[in-house]
Amino acid sequence: MIAGALYDQPVAEQFPIDQLDRDIMRLLQEDGRKSFREIARQLETSEGTVRGRVRRLKDAEVLRFLALVDPSALGQSMLVVVLVHLHPGQHDEVVAALVDLPEVGYVATAFGRCDLILEVLATSSEEAWHFVHYQLRTLSGVASVEPTTILKVHKYKYEQHFI
Repeated sequence: MIAGALYDQPVAEQFPIDQLDRDIMRLLQEDGRKSFREIARQLETSEGTVRGRVRRLKDAEVLRFLALVDPSALGQSMLVVVLVHLHPGQHDEVVAALVDLPEVGYVATAFGRCDLILEVLATSSEEAWHFVHYQLRTLSGVASVEPTTILKVHKYKYEQHFI
């Protein structure tokens, strides 16, 4: 794995990401199921080159393949965003505990109003309440939490200008 720990150099500084890498990522953002053959054809390079570049970007954790599901479209699910405030010196332990919880789909370290931001998927408001009050607030190192229910997702896409 090339990617370093939190606060290490960005991957782009650890090994060069050139225009071909950026073009491959752009095409995969448009359609994550696009074949390496089609990408190679569009970029006028070989399929093996595309395959090798994608493997290197995946190994470096620059590129990840996911299927995004909009919980509000499912009708019986709810998405809860939780701002988490930690006791000093507890970051790594709390993050390690949170990433193992199946209800938690997203964990990010934040700078500003809170220490962590979570996305939690629940099947009901009772399940969300139970998770926040009995699992999250009782975790050693958690000082306080601020849950917010997401009513509708209007956009869930990273735009191409990031590449």
